[in-house]
Amino acid sequence: MNRLNKGLLVVSTTGLAVIFGMNSSIGFKFHRRIRESGFYKDSVEMVNHYPVALEHLGKPIAPRRISYTDPENKLTDKEVCVKIPLVGPKDEGMMYTWAERASLEDKWVVNRVDISIRKLGRWTFYDRETQKDVKEEKESEKESEAHEEKGSEKISKTKEKGK
Repeated sequence: MNRLNKGLLVVSTTGLAVIFGMNSSIGFKFHRRIRESGFYKDSVEMVNHYPVALEHLGKPIAPRRISYTDPENKLTDKEVCVKIPLVGPKDEGMMYTWAERASLEDKWVVNRVDISIRKLGRWTFYDRETQKDVKEEKESEKESEAHEEKGSEKISKTKEKGK
């Protein structure tokens, strides 16, 4: 091999090493940025308290590295949709998280979390709107129960006075 070819080989090999290094660095920074965000931490905590996931994946459920080249992962400053690989002692799965925030200073709010487990398929296990409805129903039930208790107390007092 002549000197020119050796030089071209060294330059091209060095160039490839730099490209692969930069690609790795970008992937690491991307994953770290997501891993440190509120929506990621909240979603991982939710799945680690979800009985069906714990039953099929085992405990603990650990998130794996997110692919920044996956077209399903969409991140902007205010909206996020990410696919997070999960692994547990029993099996593997995927978690899909949708979150938003009004501005960069605001906290992320998780809107929806889906889980996919090989044997079971994919389903939504958290939906913020549904959770609001459930909370509102529970609060309404508590208010009704409190109102009924007050009403029954008045009736008992009235009966006692009548005796």
